[in-house]
Amino acid sequence: MKYPRVRPRLTYLRILGNIALVVGQFVLLFLDRKVGLLILITGSTLSLPFFVKKKQWDVVAVIVVGTTLNVFGLIHNPVPN
Repeated sequence: MKYPRVRPRLTYLRILGNIALVVGQFVLLFLDRKVGLLILITGSTLSLPFFVKKKQWDVVAVIVVGTTLNVFGLIHNPVPN
């Protein structure tokens, strides 16, 4: 009997993080800047452990730099109310 392949938990986090990155970019461009940046930061944080475990350091570096820029953009350029 062949069992169905079960994906590890980190793979689901990576998929959820990638979906959050796409949704966050859409929200950032077309709806609300602050919410979009928060979604982007969350998506990056969710997908980061997968790439650390797989030792894909170039992807980790890109995610860390992008997330750092998003955090500084959120802190230093507040949206006027």
